Amino acid sequence: MKKFLLWAFVLWFLFPNALLQAQEKKWESLSLKSEPNFELPALKEQNFANGFKLFYLEQSDNPVIEGSIYLPWGKINEPDSAPGVAILSLLSLRQGGSGDLSPQEFELALNRLAAQISVEVTWEYGKIDFRCLKEDWEDLLALFQKMLFEPRWNQERFDILKKQLIASRKQADDQPEQVAIRYFRQVIYGKNSPWAREASVQDYEKLSLEQVKSFYKKSLSFSKAVLGLSSPFSLKKVRKDLSFLGNYKNPDYDIKQPKPITKEFKQENVWVKKDVSQATILMGHLG
Repeated sequence: MKKFLLWAFVLWFLFPNALLQAQEKKWESLSLKSEPNFELPALKEQNFANGFKLFYLEQSDNPVIEGSIYLPWGKINEPDSAPGVAILSLLSLRQGGSGDLSPQEFELALNRLAAQISVEVTWEYGKIDFRCLKEDWEDLLALFQKMLFEPRWNQERFDILKKQLIASRKQADDQPEQVAIRYFRQVIYGKNSPWAREASVQDYEKLSLEQVKSFYKKSLSFSKAVLGLSSPFSLKKVRKDLSFLGNYKNPDYDIKQPKPITKEFKQENVWVKKDVSQATILMGHLG
């Protein structure tokens, strides 16, 4: 065995290309007899009177229901005077309690169903994801409806969330890659562009619960909302179950939209000095 390993090492050392070519020839001998048969699932689109749009996939053999709703709740929709209000408002909506349920009671209700509701904010949108078993669909919808339309805006939970966002921003400031990405967006879009804006520690500290409530009232609009949903139920049933979204009266307010991006292509080198032992290099331009 030792002799075999020794000769294998010698051959590899002396004739590496020959061995690689031999391996390549094995791949050349392979052939695809027939293309795999794949059919895209039938996706159904439904439009509601208030502008709300549903993309639905019926999966009768799947007992799990999953959905994601996209709202005009992104960083670009924030007032210039309140960076960070989008994520703080959506987190407060999710974790601040709803209707007659305190924050703790709301979480217990979700846990009893083994269901999930989570939120995310990007530059372009705010997103709410939910997941449950089909037998818990009506109960999850009841909680989801309470969360959207009957938020309690718990002050204690708001203060906790604000502290968490501040701690997260401070942690990001200690990560060279995060700092580089932040400055890179400013170079690409412009320092004052909403597409490059990131809430600072000072921005989060200034935000109040009243600002969060105000942003919620103006941003909870379904005129441009899109829901992607898969479930084992019929489209007729799902459309009826979601009528509370389609019948919602949108606020009489134009959601803030950023100005069109001016594309300028010029060479520029930007150095961000930071007392760290590593370097992060980013290159690129607007597409």
